[in-house]
Parts: sequence; structure tokens; C-alpha cells
Amino acid sequence: MSERTEAVLASVLTIGVSVLAAIWMASIGAWGPAVFTVVLATIVVWLLIVAEVRRSTRHDDGEQHHGYEWSPS
Repeated sequence: MSERTEAVLASVLTIGVSVLAAIWMASIGAWGPAVFTVVLATIVVWLLIVAEVRRSTRHDDGEQHHGYEWSPS
């Protein structure tokens, strides 16, 4: 499985679990934690997407990078 697929799967599962948890919390009257759960999951998914976009745009030149190369830019 590619890293991009893993990031998408992690995003979908994070949102899915948080929505289910929020529905359960709302059913018992805990609206504050329900909203907090959804907001926190949204932030986590946003961070996953930003990290994946940065990683993919940084390594699109076709070369193998090991993290040890220095560049003046």
C-alpha cells in the first residue's frame, strides 16, 4: 500500500471514528466533548493532508532522497 493511500485511509478512519464517537456522546447529552472530538479529528486530518502534500511536492523530482543531502535553498 502506498503512503498516499495510507494517508487517505487514516484520514477517512479518523473522521469516521470521531463522527461515531460524537454521535454516541451527543446521544448521552455530552455535547461539549462531542464537538471537541469532531474539531480535534478535523485538525488531525488537516495535518495529515498538509504533511502528505508537502512530502509529495518535495520529492517529485524523481531522485532518491535520504535526508542527508544539503542544499543552499
